[in-house]
Amino acid sequence: MMKRKLSAALIVGLASTTMLAGCSATATATGPSAGGGSSAKCDAENVTVGVGPYVDVAPLYLGIENGIFERHGLAVEAEIISGGGAALLPSVINGALTFAYGNVGSLLVAREKTLDVVVVTHGSSSPGTGSEQGGLSVAEGSDIRDASDLEGKVVAVNSVESLTEVMVRDAVARDGGDPDAVKVVEMKLGDMPAALSAGEVDAIATFEPFTTIGRQSGARLISHLFDVTDDGETLIGAYFTSGAYAEECADVAAKFAAAMGESLDYAEENPGEVRTITDTYLELDPAVRDEMAIPKFGSELAEDDVQDIIDMSLEYGLIKDEVPIDELLWKAE
Repeated sequence: MMKRKLSAALIVGLASTTMLAGCSATATATGPSAGGGSSAKCDAENVTVGVGPYVDVAPLYLGIENGIFERHGLAVEAEIISGGGAALLPSVINGALTFAYGNVGSLLVAREKTLDVVVVTHGSSSPGTGSEQGGLSVAEGSDIRDASDLEGKVVAVNSVESLTEVMVRDAVARDGGDPDAVKVVEMKLGDMPAALSAGEVDAIATFEPFTTIGRQSGARLISHLFDVTDDGETLIGAYFTSGAYAEECADVAAKFAAAMGESLDYAEENPGEVRTITDTYLELDPAVRDEMAIPKFGSELAEDDVQDIIDMSLEYGLIKDEVPIDELLWKAE
């Protein structure tokens, strides 16, 4: 199957679309039947994974490209859908997607709203203090110098009620400002640079490759979004499914978790291939591809890292009640 690339212009177009009805870009891995469940719903030869147009999902594409999913008895297709985890949630709940990648904050909100979602494997984390994997940027001529200057200002995020909103407010607090004095508005990533240049917003919160694209277009970075822990290795995203699917199709879910874990470890050990594989689902300017920050991958998903996100989400009002980790994290038996 020929894989379609997303040009820089199309990436912006994707990021400017709330939800795509079909496959904007796909990559497929074909494997033998695994007998994954008792119905077509548990078909190991028809596993769809919804993702955003981010470098964070490169391990999924590496796993497909290198036959990792095939060796685990799965046929996996990746579908790029804009809007983050919140946009992907309905498609996972209704079964249109088998799994999806999303930020952990959105999943906590979903659990609190009684949506049946569970995390099956790690997705990506910030690699350490000072990483530009996530950035808070302002226009080049802005008089805003650090995040505390955002009091009373408007900051664009790709999804409200998400980890991004928590990180923005935390960045303001870390610099000595009042996190509650910031107005956060939802905006499609592709609309952010023009809105920033036009003065419609005072700052934008982005992830790679958009942080690098913004900087190379003149935006000025004022804060590293994920510097919220002592070492800066902050959990960003995870792969999730519905609790019902994980229960009914436990065999397929376990195979996916194992294959995804192997793919994540491979990506962590081969950062050069992470950059190269983006050419199969994103078409970036080589200057962006070679300069963009690479997340921390690897199969380990530490409960302490999940708890950090829960604690911050409680602190900044993203969720009102504690979400039990054992209910959020699914584990194969």
